[in-house]
Amino acid sequence: MRMTHILTSRVTFFLPNLAVGGAERALVNLAAGFARRGFETDFVLVKAEGELLANLPVQARVVDLNLSSTYACLYPLTRYLRQARPSVVISALDLTNLFMLIARQFSRIPLKLAITLHSTISIQYRPFIKKKLEKILLGWFYPAADEIVAVSRGVAEDYCRYTRLAPERVRVIYNPIILPGLSQQCHAHLEHPWFQPGQPPVILGVGRLTFPKNFQLLIRAFRQVRENHLCRLLILGEGDQRPELEALAADTGLQAEISMPGAVTNPYAYMSRAAGLVLSSRYEGLPTVMVEAMACGCPVISTDCPSGPREILNDGQYGYLVPMDDATSLAQAIIRTLAGEARRPPAEWLQQFELDYATGQYIQLLLTRS
Repeated sequence: MRMTHILTSRVTFFLPNLAVGGAERALVNLAAGFARRGFETDFVLVKAEGELLANLPVQARVVDLNLSSTYACLYPLTRYLRQARPSVVISALDLTNLFMLIARQFSRIPLKLAITLHSTISIQYRPFIKKKLEKILLGWFYPAADEIVAVSRGVAEDYCRYTRLAPERVRVIYNPIILPGLSQQCHAHLEHPWFQPGQPPVILGVGRLTFPKNFQLLIRAFRQVRENHLCRLLILGEGDQRPELEALAADTGLQAEISMPGAVTNPYAYMSRAAGLVLSSRYEGLPTVMVEAMACGCPVISTDCPSGPREILNDGQYGYLVPMDDATSLAQAIIRTLAGEARRPPAEWLQQFELDYATGQYIQLLLTRS
């Protein structure tokens, strides 16, 4: 019988900061998963700032390089590796991935490095010269990583096309999204007047008010839904497109039925009470809010954007997939959901997004030997 043994190790995570973002949240959750299993964890940050600092497990040691730019991190990062001598490093985001690869080479420390890929890189806007340089550098440096982990099959395929990485080099592990205690947060008290008994159903959007999230599409679809169906639209999040979205909401004449109150500390209480969650994005990596909503029992409607929604919804079996930038198709899916034609996943489908499952996948990949 083949036996595996877990190596005792210090696990280091590397990011620019802990501002709210999908990659940042995924690594914070993963650190909690390792800490729950008794591993020593370091969180090395270019600058120790951001809202997610408060979410780190108490056992995690924060190492603040205290720099104003990631471009200045090479020497202090190399020094950290030589002093701390971690056995495993997990990094995220392309620039920090590159600097960790270089720092490992300079440090000459025998560590195992996994770089994680969180976005559909080919779609992200960069100036032409920067885009060309990005493709060259990633294609050159990324094969030197011990493990390359993509958060969805779509992300893996996109990176392989973009950088010419060999597909067999990229492993897909879904982010740890469903955490212990989620059920209690779902059922937490919520005083919002729209969720009181007797009120119309609420359609929910959650995310940063930015171009990729395309909340304009959701507002246009909601206007069509409201022509014949009584409901409300609540969008949770903050971002630079707030003025544009508020102006569009005003143009619909439905300002009283559209609310954008900003970010909230517990979106799960809203998800568990909403009639449906809509993801209207132009592109994603692995959209966390979809999995969170499904775990809260909330039906999900999503654009079929690259990448993640199709995988999460199992090709549309467990939620509605609609064409991108098609307000009419989105409105029709919302109407069907309001009519009780929701598609929901079985509990076992969601297990692949649970913290313990993802942590186990990383341990098997990085911290075991046969």
